[in-house]
Amino acid sequence: MLIGDFARLSAASGDLLRGVRLAGAAAAMQRKSGANLAKIVDDLEGSVDSSRHPSPEEAAAAWAAGQAMSVDEAVAEARALPRATATRAS
Repeated sequence: MLIGDFARLSAASGDLLRGVRLAGAAAAMQRKSGANLAKIVDDLEGSVDSSRHPSPEEAAAAWAAGQAMSVDEAVAEARALPRATATRAS
């Protein structure tokens, strides 16, 4: 799984801020590598019940935190997902 996959998984399981952080980290990695991750962000936005969205301020802070993560930090964040959530995605 890629960091973007974990972003979608987090959002789908209700951990929206972690999903946004991981999406921010994936986007930062994309900028550095030149890969196209626009689909990840689109999928993330479409995978969440709008009634559970964080406030714009919370989302912006989570995105900024993700943007500032190193690859190792992003992997650790993704690995911190509850096991049951990660198992359902496999």
